[in-house]
Amino acid sequence: MELELLTNHRKILDTVRRFGPIPRSEITQHIDLTPGPVTRLSKELLAKGLLREDARRGGTRGQPALPLALNPDGGYSFGVTFRLRHVEVVCSNLLGQVVARRTAKVDTNKVTDVVSAVTDSVETILGTFEFSKERILGAGIATPGFFAPSANTIQTPDLLEEWRGKDIAELFATALGMPTWIDNVGNCGALAEYFSQRWRETRNLVLLHLGYGVGGGLILNGQLFRGTSGNAGEIGGLFPYGAPRPSALDLLETIRNSGSQVDTFEDLKSIYDTEDPVFEEWIERAVAQLTMPITAATWWLEPEAVVIGGVLPQQINQRIVEKIIQKNLFSEKPMFKSPVIVASQFGPIGSAMGAAFLPFQKLCLPNFEMGTEIVMRRK
Repeated sequence: MELELLTNHRKILDTVRRFGPIPRSEITQHIDLTPGPVTRLSKELLAKGLLREDARRGGTRGQPALPLALNPDGGYSFGVTFRLRHVEVVCSNLLGQVVARRTAKVDTNKVTDVVSAVTDSVETILGTFEFSKERILGAGIATPGFFAPSANTIQTPDLLEEWRGKDIAELFATALGMPTWIDNVGNCGALAEYFSQRWRETRNLVLLHLGYGVGGGLILNGQLFRGTSGNAGEIGGLFPYGAPRPSALDLLETIRNSGSQVDTFEDLKSIYDTEDPVFEEWIERAVAQLTMPITAATWWLEPEAVVIGGVLPQQINQRIVEKIIQKNLFSEKPMFKSPVIVASQFGPIGSAMGAAFLPFQKLCLPNFEMGTEIVMRRK
């Protein structure tokens, strides 16, 4: 889908996304545009199918205005993430709602196998659901690891070593035949949370991603803060390799070493209700380890929310959150506005959902990124 949007088009789309359904007259209260340009630009966005007119508001004199809202069918995008022996592909509409999802079992250290599995999933979704391919904005790839000195490559975990040095965006753009962006799983997880309806009034949010390692994503003043090279939030450096860490992979290996048969992150669901002492001991350790980055992020950044996410089953993230809340971390300063601490509402598919938002964010919204540019390749 080719879009040629001016900066003011993007500002209107972002305002409607945040505050809509919203009358044109109220849009001027949020951006530096007068009613005339707002009316003209809105008309152009309606013609492009990105906006739609919502139901009239009652209770006003004369003919009530038709509020503007994002058109969910105005565009679609794909989000991809891969974890231990699984590839997750979601298709989202313009509101960020998942309209299709496919999970494939595959050796995720085999680049060719993963690209093939993703291509098959995308083709299946396109062949199953009735929406025009012309409305496809592109694809986003959420990759475990951090950006290497070369901006086109990700330094992936050891279990995904075959991906190192590969231009991941180019691989998927060529296979899928659509514009493709990449980012790490922490940033994508933060995007999924921030652009959901859960945080419409929130401007500062920290996400901790528990996966192969421990990562994070930062939304500061409504902008994704990516740092000098895209690696802001790489808090795994606080927990040295070879030592116990509060990561999903560490939990998997801990349970496996205790004699239980668990091979994937999904298998960890089976131990949640077992009162396994090894599991409970790991939870206590992880909570103690996560206390430090949560308190540091709070004192440094004063976020409104801290979200625990990643690839663990949602029930385990919730257990971690409950125990962190019990610690009453900010009791020494009762007048200090401490953040809410919650588990991700999306569970293991959060990073895929955030990846699906990358094309919309890049093509339709103002440049809200702080830091390095997201990598993109177009076939």
